[in-house]
Amino acid sequence: MSDLSELPSQPAPETGAASLRSALAPAARSRRAAAEPFVWPMPPFASYPPAEPQREPLAVEIEGRSGNLMSGLLVALEPAAGIARVQVPPDRVSLPMRFDQIRRITLQAPILPLSRREGLPAPAEPLSEAQAQVLEHHPAQPFTVHLAGGGSFGGVTVGHVENEVGLFLFMPLDDRGAVQCSLLPRAAYDRAVLGERLGALLVEEAAVTPAQVEQAMQIQKRSRGQKLGEILVARQIVTPDQLLAALDKQARMPMVRLGEALVALGYLREEQLHEVLGQQVSERVQPLGEVLLERDWVTPQQLRVAMARKMGYPVVNLTNFHPQNEALARLPLETARVLEVLPLVHRAGRLVVAMQDVSRQAVLEQLAELSGCAIAPALAGAGDLKAAIERAYADLPVPVDPEAADTPATLPAATAPASSASTGSPADSSRPAGEPREAEGVRAGRDHPVQQLLVTLVADAMGKGASAIHIENHPSEDKLWVRLRRDGRMEPHTELPGRWRTGLMARIKSLAELDVAEHRRPQSGRLAFARLMPQHRIELRVTTLPTHGGMEDIVIGLPTRLKALKFEALGLSAPDQERLGALLERPGGGLILGVGPAGSGRTTTLLAELSRLNQPERKIVSLGERLEATLPGVRQIEVDARAGRPMAAALQAVLQADADVIAIDGLRDVDSAQLALEAAAAGRLVLATTTGRNTAEAVQRLLDLGVDRWLLGDTLQAVHAQRLMRRLCSSCRMSRSAREPEIAEWIEGHFHGGHVEAAEEAREQLRADWLIRHGRDGKLRRYHSAGCERCRGTGLRGRAVAHELMFVSRELRRMIRAGAPAWNLHRQALQEGLRTLRQDAVEKMLAGLVSIDEVRTVSD
Repeated sequence: MSDLSELPSQPAPETGAASLRSALAPAARSRRAAAEPFVWPMPPFASYPPAEPQREPLAVEIEGRSGNLMSGLLVALEPAAGIARVQVPPDRVSLPMRFDQIRRITLQAPILPLSRREGLPAPAEPLSEAQAQVLEHHPAQPFTVHLAGGGSFGGVTVGHVENEVGLFLFMPLDDRGAVQCSLLPRAAYDRAVLGERLGALLVEEAAVTPAQVEQAMQIQKRSRGQKLGEILVARQIVTPDQLLAALDKQARMPMVRLGEALVALGYLREEQLHEVLGQQVSERVQPLGEVLLERDWVTPQQLRVAMARKMGYPVVNLTNFHPQNEALARLPLETARVLEVLPLVHRAGRLVVAMQDVSRQAVLEQLAELSGCAIAPALAGAGDLKAAIERAYADLPVPVDPEAADTPATLPAATAPASSASTGSPADSSRPAGEPREAEGVRAGRDHPVQQLLVTLVADAMGKGASAIHIENHPSEDKLWVRLRRDGRMEPHTELPGRWRTGLMARIKSLAELDVAEHRRPQSGRLAFARLMPQHRIELRVTTLPTHGGMEDIVIGLPTRLKALKFEALGLSAPDQERLGALLERPGGGLILGVGPAGSGRTTTLLAELSRLNQPERKIVSLGERLEATLPGVRQIEVDARAGRPMAAALQAVLQADADVIAIDGLRDVDSAQLALEAAAAGRLVLATTTGRNTAEAVQRLLDLGVDRWLLGDTLQAVHAQRLMRRLCSSCRMSRSAREPEIAEWIEGHFHGGHVEAAEEAREQLRADWLIRHGRDGKLRRYHSAGCERCRGTGLRGRAVAHELMFVSRELRRMIRAGAPAWNLHRQALQEGLRTLRQDAVEKMLAGLVSIDEVRTVSD
């Protein structure tokens, strides 16, 4: 079956979902393991259940590109390969069908709202009318899909989801919320228009006549810059109220992009949107709404109107709305304060939260991770959100713990010291001998004081974007100091009374499965936070550090939520980006080495490179000690020498697994390094990271490990070193004309460590080049940030990266084979045009991304 257009003209006999499943399920199950289960989206409203992976074959109707229909069982959907595996009666074997053969896949089984699903647990408390309205919010909206190759079709959908797979529509089956899901693969359509056109709505509302709309459209064609609504208002054909009313009706269905909504409402121009989206691609620091507010291009009220009217989110009156206690219990008070969200309703795995800006995707992801629920955002309407949060949690009943009845709920007392012979938590010391250990979740109430403190510390730190919590003992002051590492720097967080010391330290060590009685040796472990709070499914890294006086410090490493950046967003110079991109796509394999100290962003760069390479025609395997992000289509292997899964053994297995690309996050021993070189020599592309100061020293490091220098010289294609620098806050960044001594320092920094012929001439040429690229009014600028509320008064927010890329030329290969020292390799690379870490840092300083202080921290 090469194309659906070649199917018999007569459709398959009508077969119900149940009979299809019973007839074909045995053969279908043989193919189930061929791919990871696909997660079919649900309508994006709290009234529907969360999405779940496909575990069984699904009865579907498939429409081919020529319009022919067929019924069958969808065994698996493999987006990475662009394939749907389908069984068509009477065949008992599934066949792969390419996405480019398919126009539409429609699931036969209806999707029911939560209010109509049987077998759901009853809510812990009755729903009020306001709570029920939030759960029953599922507006419908007309749509038109313009198909690839011409033609279109339309209908009505209850929400939609568009991602890299395609467009998912949810057509209503009745007036009580039942819908049917259809998938249009990306290749099947050019664009989709959701909502009725503005002109038609205005005619329907009797605000204009068809002739007036036609007249305005003719003006629009000539002006090309104005929206239809702007023209109608300017010509006094409709009033602003009429226009907003029409837009409100147009926006009965949510889930359009915020920028598009602002443009459609006339609050933002197209060129402004394109400019700020370009900034986001290069910087990826702030959400779109924050950037627009900083530039004063929109007001907070306009953002809210866009989200409510054009994106369809329900608006909740916080003055009259009473949140469910069950919902409030899913999120600690401190987390709600920091993230500025108020849990409203919890039902069947979904948590509805009210927030000011529903476009804060990072916050939504963090809420899902902390609560263990699918998050459905709503807009905070009337009433102060911060006051509503305090009011709701103040009314939340606190469970009474008989063992801690005398302990204030807001300030838990210390737990009794652990026995020197104890290997469990302090709570275990009172457990009679022979009594079975209770489950952590069941016993959580007994540890409520320490539990609440630990939950609060972790939630607050994650809400502030910290990467680690440092709990430090200061016996002379009888205090525990808590500091956070944020954006690479330490900052004070809070102080705790000394009486917390024993209980808190013992509890953390117990949860991380460390020896509670050991105070003299460093220990490290992992803390599954779900043992403390079942809904918080995150893992923390715990390290203990013995200090003087028999005390200990504890460092809690917080989970990183890395996302694969676009390759173009790494911040490479245009020539380096072009050359590295060509190397990644170059056939024939080879080794590309990423270098930098711990915390320099090597893994993020590796993910961006893999994201560029991630195509269905390539088999990609990634190895690392921690899986800090997942990439669809990339096979990821977690290695752990202590658990009997060393890197070398895993790499040896991968070499036999027919991979095209191998990514190694952490090349530390000679066996792994030698195997990586052998893989590169065999024609595979190997992307590896290791520690080192710069590109030349990374080559020296591999030679010092003992790898074959001839093999290294033959396979090494490029070395990429990088450093993270703290970025100036864009909200309070200012500039002034640079003074001559400052410019002289910058020029010296550019040439630092490099041999310069005709030094004076080179300096003048460099200065002229800077003026062309970075000058303003014929002068270079010095940037600085005074500090503001957004950057917590530091003047710094986010990170920038300094890059150094050494591409291995024929001469460099000869020198590597000869075992040349690092300084010789570095000098040769400079002569071939290498831009050093320091030089790249100076360039980013001139562009206003970082300060001169950050440049001084970067050494070549």
